[in-house]
Amino acid sequence: MLPRITFLLLGALVGLAFTSSIAWPHGGGLDGFGCHHNRKLGGYHCHRGPYAGHSFASKSEMLATLQRSEGPSQAESPAKEFTGKVVGVADGDTITVLHNGKSERIRLNGIDCPEKRQAYGKAAKQFASRLVYGKTVTVTVFEQDRYGRTIGDVILPDGRVLNRELVKAGLAWWYRKYSDDTSLGHLEAEAREAKRGLWDDPDAIAPWEWRTGRKKPGAYREPREPAATSPSGFDPAPYIGQGNHYNCPDFKSQADAQAVLRADPSDPNRLDGDTDGIACEGNPSPHDRSPVPRF
Repeated sequence: MLPRITFLLLGALVGLAFTSSIAWPHGGGLDGFGCHHNRKLGGYHCHRGPYAGHSFASKSEMLATLQRSEGPSQAESPAKEFTGKVVGVADGDTITVLHNGKSERIRLNGIDCPEKRQAYGKAAKQFASRLVYGKTVTVTVFEQDRYGRTIGDVILPDGRVLNRELVKAGLAWWYRKYSDDTSLGHLEAEAREAKRGLWDDPDAIAPWEWRTGRKKPGAYREPREPAATSPSGFDPAPYIGQGNHYNCPDFKSQADAQAVLRADPSDPNRLDGDTDGIACEGNPSPHDRSPVPRF
């Protein structure tokens, strides 16, 4: 009897080891559905949850399958959400949010903004700061990256998603390598077609390529952002960040007003009333008729 029990126990242990080897053939953080993108083989694979052991072409395919079987509320519910105040903006795609009394670093899911030393890197940071700094946002958590940052979507108080707003404004790329959200691709294509933000430069370098190029001096050029000064040398800096305090008559020329709009396309002074990218069109010369991409 004892040998038989021993044999059964050994068999169970072997089976458990075999099952474990099947369930965990590769590493990587799991999202809230117990799945992750298989970066080695491609596709989307689940280790836990209702589809443990199953592979899909993408996360979208898994969500569609889950929605058909369990209804939309189950399929769309995130792994975790929390609400907190934004206390820091490191760059366009990385912010810090208070969570349970502690600062938590958030890396925006599915997008990649220009690096700080790239063209539009500063603009991306300023844009994100205007939308979220000091405000209470909701973070939809997907996973943690290898640097310990939380990967997530950041939902603004008005319901918009910061990730999407950055792509829409032409200040971020869809990060195809780590996201299968094709809606971000559509937003990127629209921004590119409209030449918004960084897409005003036909030779814009994706940040992941720029980071690689930095290791090889001269491999990639660093495009310059358009000059903010007007043809007369007017400096718009004193007019930036002052709120809605200036009107078109406050500027000697249309080019001076255009320089302010170019320096801050959010246009708090409403110098571009018809949003065609040209400020104070009735002001005297000199003129600067080069449109500013509007957010």
